[in-house]
Amino acid sequence: NPLGVSFDSTRNVYIADTFNRRVQVFTADGEHIRQFEKRGSNKNGIAMDSNNIVYVSDSANNISVFTKEGHFLTSFGTQGNRPGQFNRPSGMAISRNGVIYVSDCINERIQVF
Repeated sequence: NPLGVSFDSTRNVYIADTFNRRVQVFTADGEHIRQFEKRGSNKNGIAMDSNNIVYVSDSANNISVFTKEGHFLTSFGTQGNRPGQFNRPSGMAISRNGVIYVSDCINERIQVF
């Protein structure tokens, strides 16, 4: 049940493989390259910035940040309804300037970072 998809600068496809709790990476031709995960949470949304850094929203109410190779860098956010907190974050987009937009579903808002 994939919920999110994004692409890197070489057109590789990154899939938020939700219930398998991982990110799957494929070439543009569909060849599987790798997968990576941060244990314990469903992956809901995914976005790639202009530096090929991967941002993944998850059911633990945070955004995890990875290199395109899948190395975990950091995460941000907690559960709640205050700024910087989430309640079921899902879709994401990142502008050319690096501004991150997160759909915060249950809180019925878009958060901007």
